[in-house]
Amino acid sequence: MTKITQSFLFAAGRGERMMPLTANLPKPLIKIKNKSIIDYTIEKLDKISDIKTIVINGFYLADQIESHIKKLNNPKIIFSREVEKVETGGGLLFARDKIDFDQPLLTLNGDVLWQEKSVISDIELLCNSWDEKNHDILLGLKKTQDYLGYDGNIHGGGDFFLEGENLYRIPDQKMSHVFVGIQIINPKILEKAEKDGIGKCFSMSHFYRSAVGEGGLLHRINGIELKGKYFHIGTPDAVKMTEENL
Repeated sequence: MTKITQSFLFAAGRGERMMPLTANLPKPLIKIKNKSIIDYTIEKLDKISDIKTIVINGFYLADQIESHIKKLNNPKIIFSREVEKVETGGGLLFARDKIDFDQPLLTLNGDVLWQEKSVISDIELLCNSWDEKNHDILLGLKKTQDYLGYDGNIHGGGDFFLEGENLYRIPDQKMSHVFVGIQIINPKILEKAEKDGIGKCFSMSHFYRSAVGEGGLLHRINGIELKGKYFHIGTPDAVKMTEENL
């Protein structure tokens, strides 16, 4: 089994739906029960001895992100300051000098927040499920009805159907599972996208769309259902909901 030793936290986005809270504060630094969202994730990563590096990017209000992580005084953390908006996929390419592209990479959204509900942490569960022979991306998923605060429960939505580890996407249907912002990738897919001329500003969702084949099956992109209690912090109202349920 390949050990996952490197991680990347996306903290560069503007957090438009969280306005006005994010007018002067990056979304990962919003506090839930007096602790910044991103700190919950860093603490979970610190408990996993195999993970030696935590790269965190910044663009929107990057000075605040950099100042915050400096105060943590965590030797595992490396800051990647982006000079323009490049989205998630572009952010990984921008940080190529900080990432070993020959090894799998755990990535986490800077605003993902969850409570563990198992002896094995969800990060370890995902890492233990990684199979480099069969996976280019392995996504952490929850059933749509179990993702607290997820507005797809009201308006329809979800991201994928999950059967075993196989993922399917069927247009115009409410799908069973939603991606919660934790995944493992083979970084070499980024180099392939670059060679294909995708440009330097692109989202990781590019790979989910381009992998769909006949019958809606995603090839070499798989998923597992995580065990924890996950909170979708998509609007200012969700902050209060999360604090009440955390």
